[in-house]
Amino acid sequence: RPILASGKKNNPTLFIIDAAPDKMSSKRNEPLSGQSGQELNYTYLQLARVSRSECYVTYCVKCRCERSGVDVKPAVSLIDSCTIQHLIDEIYTIQPKIVILSGAVACSLIPDIELELEHGFPRQADIYGWSCWIVPMYSPAIGMHETRYMIQLLEDWERLGKWLRGAWKPPVPASIPIRYTLIPPGGFW
Repeated sequence: RPILASGKKNNPTLFIIDAAPDKMSSKRNEPLSGQSGQELNYTYLQLARVSRSECYVTYCVKCRCERSGVDVKPAVSLIDSCTIQHLIDEIYTIQPKIVILSGAVACSLIPDIELELEHGFPRQADIYGWSCWIVPMYSPAIGMHETRYMIQLLEDWERLGKWLRGAWKPPVPASIPIRYTLIPPGGFW
């Protein structure tokens, strides 16, 4: 059964898109209500000084994707189908100013995002024709399963909070391409 979005529908601080419901979210019929949701609520959102009640939380795919009781990554065709059926309407209805793309599946909605390089850095972008700030983030679940991402997640959410309060500005992309030239050993001559 589909798990519908929850949260603030009128001018939310953050519009959070995660991949798909896990077992607990499906059972509770609420997005990000399992362990990764607890991690989001009580660790990451607190670092950003944002409460869950200020956020709108939804999924790329509305139904749990599982195989033999184990959560699996949704297929690209399913992501595309659910996005067309649900997510685009949600974006245009809520009209978010800031969209958090939580994890690789959500980041795949914007083809030129490289999560490994851009995590935690806001940028202006269009998501299905809607222009807003996009912030690629690692999913809260990855920090629980792979601890090497935990420090990056903590730093990214703290930086997000500073940006929301005006205490930090994202770097401006260079307008002139930088060209690097390798100098052979011994110089040019």
